Amino acid sequence: MSGSPGNATATIPGSFTGNGDFTSIDITNLDAKYATLRLFRKTATGTPRWEVRNNAAGNFDVINVDAAGQNPTTCLTISTTGALNLPNVPVVTGTDMVVDSNGNIGKQSSSVRYKENVADSHQAFERALLLQPKSYDLKGSGQKGFGYLAEDVEALGIEDLVGYDAEGRPDSVHYKLLGIYALEILKNQQQTIAEQSRAIAALEERLQAVAATPH
Repeated sequence: MSGSPGNATATIPGSFTGNGDFTSIDITNLDAKYATLRLFRKTATGTPRWEVRNNAAGNFDVINVDAAGQNPTTCLTISTTGALNLPNVPVVTGTDMVVDSNGNIGKQSSSVRYKENVADSHQAFERALLLQPKSYDLKGSGQKGFGYLAEDVEALGIEDLVGYDAEGRPDSVHYKLLGIYALEILKNQQQTIAEQSRAIAALEERLQAVAATPH
């Protein structure tokens, strides 16, 4: 342990990597305020590091500091309630992230490689047309919003659009799947339009034939 009592630092012995870089870890009371776990990686160009810091609000920040020891960037904040904040996430394209009923984070894949018992779905897609959006204020924050209520969606028997919590209660709506419902409804409507167009064309031919028949 080194440093003054208000800014003490405990250093964990480091190790060399195969390419000659040196990694070390210490735990310090940064600025005599916040407990900080720091992971250093000494290279030929400097010593970049990662920090896990307990901030003034009692949350934990995961921070990256560049090789010159400057430009700290907060990459992740974990609140005391378990909420995650990613303030500097880059804009990218790729796979959607999902959270399951137990709070586990994972990616969503549409590949058949991850599926079994694959079959055509014959849902009553038209039930989605009965959904009624609601406006609301979020409890606690008062933030206004609008959308469908998970309980209303379940009541219509559209469980595929409902996300459930660990206790089996309706918890969220799978809005991304609404596009599938809308597309299937549109396909059915297009089929009806095509059938009606053929029927109208047949009637017009008959009318033309009648009109051309001498009286």
